[in-house]
Amino acid sequence: MTEYVLPRDLEQQLEVVAQREQRSQDEVLQDAVRQYLASQTILNAVEDEDENKEIPPVGTLAHLAYLAERNPISSGHTDTGARADEILNDEFADYLISRQQNQNNDAVE
Repeated sequence: MTEYVLPRDLEQQLEVVAQREQRSQDEVLQDAVRQYLASQTILNAVEDEDENKEIPPVGTLAHLAYLAERNPISSGHTDTGARADEILNDEFADYLISRQQNQNNDAVE
């Protein structure tokens, strides 16, 4: 185990995080280092693919958007937009009719 001398402000921030998360300062530091290394691994892989493209700084919304563009996610449902009119005309209309009938039945009773 190695001991480090931290600047006072960093030590205070570490203490606040540890108390808030109810963990030791060592655990908080270990997680921070692991997350940093993981983000650097991802960043290095992306940089290898796009050496000429400017990559936004890690931790920014721009970087998140950049990663989202590089790794598109699909729900697997390709017909939802195409079926929107059908869903609204059929299923929603049926729902409204049944709701109106239930309201009429409640009013009669």
